[in-house]
Amino acid sequence: MDSKNEEVVELAQKLVQINSENPPGREKEIVAFIADFLKEAGLRPQKKEYVKGRPNILCRLNSQSRKKTILISPHLDTVPAGNHWQHDPFGGKIVKGRLYGRGASDCKSNLAVSLQVLKELKAKGGMKNIDVLWVATADEESGSKAGFLPLVKELPALDYALILDGCDFEIIFGQKGVLHIELEFQGKKAHAAYPEKGANAIHKAALFIRKMQELIKLLPPAQPSSLTFNCGWIQGGEKVNMVAESCLVQVDLRLPFGWTKARALQLVKKAIRLSRAAVHFKILAYQEPALTSKDTVLIRILKSSLVKNYLRPRLKTIRGATVMSFLLRRRIPTAIFGFATCGQEHTKDEYVRVANLIKGVNVLKDFLELLDIATDGR
Repeated sequence: MDSKNEEVVELAQKLVQINSENPPGREKEIVAFIADFLKEAGLRPQKKEYVKGRPNILCRLNSQSRKKTILISPHLDTVPAGNHWQHDPFGGKIVKGRLYGRGASDCKSNLAVSLQVLKELKAKGGMKNIDVLWVATADEESGSKAGFLPLVKELPALDYALILDGCDFEIIFGQKGVLHIELEFQGKKAHAAYPEKGANAIHKAALFIRKMQELIKLLPPAQPSSLTFNCGWIQGGEKVNMVAESCLVQVDLRLPFGWTKARALQLVKKAIRLSRAAVHFKILAYQEPALTSKDTVLIRILKSSLVKNYLRPRLKTIRGATVMSFLLRRRIPTAIFGFATCGQEHTKDEYVRVANLIKGVNVLKDFLELLDIATDGR
């Protein structure tokens, strides 16, 4: 492994070793580390904070002619590590060509590669035509309210955006929408020996979940495989021998192209009626489905950079949600891309292939340089 390859691998290890779990939202330490890295590379990082103690970090690498600007954006936070790991989730250990740790794939591989490319481009004097606005955001794993959502309103004019939240060099041009809802089911307390004297809120919540599953199965044939529903968190009751007076449930719906928030809420409200429950609910997060053209300059040059590095271009849409939709609202040509290892997101013993990090630096640098050349005559 040559020295440049060692640099990106060591950087990825250091990033994994910093706990940036969300919740609770521990982005402060990793931002401090990145700020020092960027300063040492000769860049001028800037921090933006919308929630106290949860900074975002950005910097700009200016070109000579300043013709166009591309946004490059990975995220800082990870989901919680959880338990029962074989490898230390914050160890950054390399075993048989795999770097293990929480966030190794989602999204610290992308952080490491993009930071290494920024450093190398700065060392060679930047580019001729394309300014790079690099932004690493907080709170992506919980709706981006402390990160990209407020930050996007302050971004300058952009010509392209590359969201680094993908895996195995796949080019993503569309994503499903996501709707997170919290529901509070109301019941009536009673002694568990006389359940008929009360109304069990947990039972009402369970009935609601079953009704949602049944309603989705009744959708037209093309829909059951694309609209998904998951109850990811539930809390209720006070004691085993009491009828539960309340129950909180948080659910996740993934919306296919063509679905709106209003249409999804109609389905939720119907399931509530069928469960015959008194319910208060609130929307925790929402992003509409996002789809862009496969024939933009951005995607064409991404494909060229992959071919140059002996990789076959693969285009797809995804079931997960990224910040892509926020940029498409502003009509900015956007793609999702990345160097993670597919299938490792949010898993126990999460890892990224070391080869992806090394190849990723070459691919991302070639992409930016090819885009710079393509902009020369524009």
